[in-house]
Amino acid sequence: RTPALERKELVEDFRRGKISVLVNVDIFSEGFDCPDVEFVQLARPTLSLAKYLQQVGRGLRKSDNKESCMLIDNVGLHRIFGLPVRDRDWEAMFEGRMAGNAQPWTRMENSGLSVSCSLSEDSKQNEGLEIVMTHNCLLDAIRKGDLICLGGGGPVGGEQRTALKACHDRQSGLWGLRCGNKITVIPQYREVFDICANRAAVRFEDGRTGVVDDSGTPLMVTDRCRRLRFLKGELLSVTKEDGSDCYTDLKTNRTYQERPVVFSYGGIELLRVGETFHSRTRKAYASMHGLHKDSLCFYGFYLKIPDYRVPKSCRLVDPVWSAIFDVFACVLEGDDEEVYWCCGCLADRSIVVMDGEGNYYHVEKGKGKRYIACN
Repeated sequence: RTPALERKELVEDFRRGKISVLVNVDIFSEGFDCPDVEFVQLARPTLSLAKYLQQVGRGLRKSDNKESCMLIDNVGLHRIFGLPVRDRDWEAMFEGRMAGNAQPWTRMENSGLSVSCSLSEDSKQNEGLEIVMTHNCLLDAIRKGDLICLGGGGPVGGEQRTALKACHDRQSGLWGLRCGNKITVIPQYREVFDICANRAAVRFEDGRTGVVDDSGTPLMVTDRCRRLRFLKGELLSVTKEDGSDCYTDLKTNRTYQERPVVFSYGGIELLRVGETFHSRTRKAYASMHGLHKDSLCFYGFYLKIPDYRVPKSCRLVDPVWSAIFDVFACVLEGDDEEVYWCCGCLADRSIVVMDGEGNYYHVEKGKGKRYIACN
């Protein structure tokens, strides 16, 4: 019932950009010509394919100064009709062999207004148009705190973050992965449990579970379990089929029955599991039982771990040393190979260490290790 003159003024203000958003009820669904429109939000349910295409068509007109149009479908019309770019058998519809939403009559009768499009199907046809968020995904993102806060013209800091997301193929019932508008892994997983950075915890088609990267390459495969969940510190929580939990270190793929606590010393990390410290190096190391965290000392480029289990073959820089902790285990910063045995400190504060094979190295701050001798 808006007066005609007032409506005309509002439309003109919209065309000139004085008004950014027009909200209407069945006024601009069809026949409204303004190619500059780059955002359409649908809040009107309809069972008419023609009405649906007319509504989204208000924003799909090409314009010199427009790169894209955002469609927000609050009433789920894409679930009935598919995305606007979907191929439709118009001839079959006109002949009465297809329902008004381009689905076979038998399918309509058997399953009602079921989903007639899949993400993978439409993405293959036109990568420029894709479902980027559904209601359920939005709720999950809010709960997990994964939403990107937008400032003046985009994400905070001016950088565009493309997060790895799960995408569902409704036809096969399987899940894939995508980054932004690009599907990086076609739907092939029975379940996607969790996603962290560029890794996803999934259930494979054979029922096993594991972790894959954003291209689908398996990083770790486990036996069948109920659930996988990423934890802080690059840890993975694994709920077994009997309901018990264990924890996997994603840096080493080693599994622990108790939940580890991550301790950081400069660029070195240790896991505290119960009363023992464990290294995150390729070769496993566990400290003496009951070692207090305050007895560990960080010296800028190595971490000292008191340990009297030093091999008898270890040679000392100064054989006069005799105290029980003169020789200790140490983790070198930037060295993921193993934990070494320290043979002594030199006057310039560099150290000499021995590995598990009896090889000796001279280690200086900022220079890494340099091989010098063997037993």
